[in-house]
Amino acid sequence: MDQPSEGLSVALPGARSALAVPGAGPWTDADHHLTPATREALVVAVPENTRRAYRNWWSQADQWCRANGRTTLPMTTATLTEWVHHLTETVSERTGKPYAASSLDQAVAAIQSMHKIARQPKPDADDARTLIRAHGKRLADAGRTTKKSAIVTDDQALDVAERIDPSTLTGARDRLLCALSYAAWTRRSELAALNLSDAWTTSSPKGVAVRFRSSKTDQAGKGAELFLPATGDALCPHAALTAWRTLLAERGVTEGRLLRKVDRWGNVSAELHPGSVNDISKKLVGAAGHATDERGRTFTSHGWRASGRSAARAAGASSQAADEHGRWKPGSKAGEGYERDRGGLADNPMSKVAASRRRRTRQLAAEQGAADTTRPVETTEDGFVIVNDQRSDGQGRLGSDGQLALILPGGAPAE
Repeated sequence: MDQPSEGLSVALPGARSALAVPGAGPWTDADHHLTPATREALVVAVPENTRRAYRNWWSQADQWCRANGRTTLPMTTATLTEWVHHLTETVSERTGKPYAASSLDQAVAAIQSMHKIARQPKPDADDARTLIRAHGKRLADAGRTTKKSAIVTDDQALDVAERIDPSTLTGARDRLLCALSYAAWTRRSELAALNLSDAWTTSSPKGVAVRFRSSKTDQAGKGAELFLPATGDALCPHAALTAWRTLLAERGVTEGRLLRKVDRWGNVSAELHPGSVNDISKKLVGAAGHATDERGRTFTSHGWRASGRSAARAAGASSQAADEHGRWKPGSKAGEGYERDRGGLADNPMSKVAASRRRRTRQLAAEQGAADTTRPVETTEDGFVIVNDQRSDGQGRLGSDGQLALILPGGAPAE
């Protein structure tokens, strides 16, 4: 870039003479460098969880580069590609399994982010990402799927809350943790970051207002405010918040974090770590017998978020309203991935075919029932038809004698 000329003047439209701009002159060495304080501020601006992950990946990259006679900073495109190839053939020390493709995407992001902070040219990542995509396909072909939390149904979530004793300090906190997690669809970091001043009860309509000062998708801290209606049961946010705040106030706690660690002697700490939100959630759901679902997935605190959205969508909430409530980015499709238990019920194309088939069967059964009242015809709640104590899977037809024939498993018609 060319040096700015000294004595800079600017001609403005309508002005009789050029306007001299003060401060114009050649650059100094300071113009090309950041102070240590500014560099530190840029580092701190990145969320702690992201910084921790990036430090881990950078350390791994540095160790590998030193062992293989390569330079970590600045890293060349060839070195980045070779390191990623090494990672695709490496087993994670933490899991004992090959790294997931998403983990390798984070590794590449870590390298590029560290170069940006150091004001060094970033290595091109196209070849590295090609290797990552191929690695992801191999994992998928081998049966490796994206790890997701199990969810709880609305009845199961209520069951979890009903098993908690709200008369104890720990129980009151856990009731609130469940109520807010399920109703506000919180990330564990959001829940742990709430202050007492961020949640308050409302009387008209009765419920709780929650203010999220920032979130994963709101790093600038614009904030979002939610209303959670009172439900009058064990999952009621209004009752849970009132009980917890009362117990804290009795101990002189009126400001600071909303959720806090409680030790075995009833001592209240200053905060509750996001990891503890996950541990408590898993313990409570497991105690109620809902730790795993029918596909073997295990419940984690993120399951509250998926559970709340799935229940709301099943109850008729629009996708747009769900995205806004869950604080997903506008226009993002990420929220739809949380509705993982709805596919076979609401929008699945073959579910509509099955529903149409059941309607035809019920119509045939009704016609047969009107023609011959001596043959008992019954339609169950799940849409099956029973004739002469035989249960149909929804496939029905009229036989040659005009009687309703039911197709039983194996293709044999009911006699």
